[in-house]
Amino acid sequence: MGDAGRVEETIDAHTRARDLFQAAGDRHREGMAWNNLGVALRQAGRAGEAIEAYGKDLEICREFEDWYGTG
Repeated sequence: MGDAGRVEETIDAHTRARDLFQAAGDRHREGMAWNNLGVALRQAGRAGEAIEAYGKDLEICREFEDWYGTG
């Protein structure tokens, strides 16, 4: 149960980071936060939400022509 709590804390932290980067207009770091959020969601067994988060990161990577990040 302790590990599950840590994963939820991680999800909360990445969600806050994403929101802050969105508010600041920093799309590149927002994309990184989406990716990190996807990792945490996957670890929590929330595959559908993880796929959505990875999709948002992919959109931003394409926007910046970040082909390494897109891969």
